[in-house]
Amino acid sequence: FCTYMAKCGYVAFAPNYNQGGGHTLPQNLAAAKDADLCLQWIRNNGNTYNYDPRYIFTGGGSAGAHLACNLNLFDGSANYGGYNINLTNVLAFADCWGSSPDRDRLYNYASLNSHSMPVFIVHGSSDQTVSVSESITLNNYLTAANAYVDFWQIPGETHGCPNHRPAISDSMSHFFNRVWKLRR
Repeated sequence: FCTYMAKCGYVAFAPNYNQGGGHTLPQNLAAAKDADLCLQWIRNNGNTYNYDPRYIFTGGGSAGAHLACNLNLFDGSANYGGYNINLTNVLAFADCWGSSPDRDRLYNYASLNSHSMPVFIVHGSSDQTVSVSESITLNNYLTAANAYVDFWQIPGETHGCPNHRPAISDSMSHFFNRVWKLRR
């Protein structure tokens, strides 16, 4: 996706992050802290690398999507040692075949509202690695909260949606462009 987004005129980053060997709350918080540090670096280096750090989109696939959900929907009201994530200038995010099961989220569905981060969700209906039901649930909560969400469930597609990557990249780019136009 980074290569495609770069061809569309975006500056794309693919940072490493702490995966910690599982999806427990402490491991998810460590990954979110790493992503938060990456966002800080991106905001601070726009002039150096000639991009506008006021317009940031995030996202990921599979475990990266799980991280994107935890990062961008972070519920600071829970007790995470007083840690809060700085989402300054992040306009929207993409959740590609990931989402977050109830047991290990850093956000609460009840905290979602019409001001929640806009999200592009895509998931294959035949995914055997991450259940599409997780994306359906997230979409349903975001929709009920009147949040800005674009959900693509691709019939018969498996984890990673390998047969639809160009169409997904194109749809994601259009989604980000719509959000950018609304927010500038």
